[in-house]
Amino acid sequence: MRWVGIGLVVCALGCEADFARNDPGALPSLFRLLDEGGVYERARARDALVALGPMVVPGLRARLGSPESGLRLQAARALASIQPRPLDALAEALASPDIRVREEASAALAEAGPPALPAFEPALASPDHNVREDALATLGGMGVDALPWIGRSLGDADPRVRHAAVRALGEIGAPARPRLEELAGSDDPGVRRAAREALRSLDVGSARS
Repeated sequence: MRWVGIGLVVCALGCEADFARNDPGALPSLFRLLDEGGVYERARARDALVALGPMVVPGLRARLGSPESGLRLQAARALASIQPRPLDALAEALASPDIRVREEASAALAEAGPPALPAFEPALASPDHNVREDALATLGGMGVDALPWIGRSLGDADPRVRHAAVRALGEIGAPARPRLEELAGSDDPGVRRAAREALRSLDVGSARS
């Protein structure tokens, strides 16, 4: 009977958010369910929190640093679903050491488009090269507006990140060709090789179209 009381908050689909919206005292119960419930209860609590919108962002953001991976993931999924996009919170999620949290944030930011580009700043400045590489992979799919953000990483101290930046330019396509042509003559052999590979891919794509 542990969850009978809280279960009253998580009632028929669609009423959870109304309950909490009309009675702010119910909000802690939803967060408690997110923290401690089973898979089903957590999913229902997450959906109810999403329906409440921006008012729940601080509580979800605080859970991005939870020691429990499942809770971190639920918090990230909720943040990725809230409208309008909580860009500051998603920026924090994008810089998470947890790859699943980063994936949720990446998808949401990519969908948000160019207005979300500043949210990549913390990830691109992360001390973790994996975080920086993943951010660049997402930027590569965000079009020409992402070029300045990608360009900043071409001078990264880590060769893996520099190569990821070149690959992202290749994903941008034709608008990045002038920069790729410059990089094809780079003194950095890895960057030079990646740029030439990207240019070859562009040429193949042009020939096929």
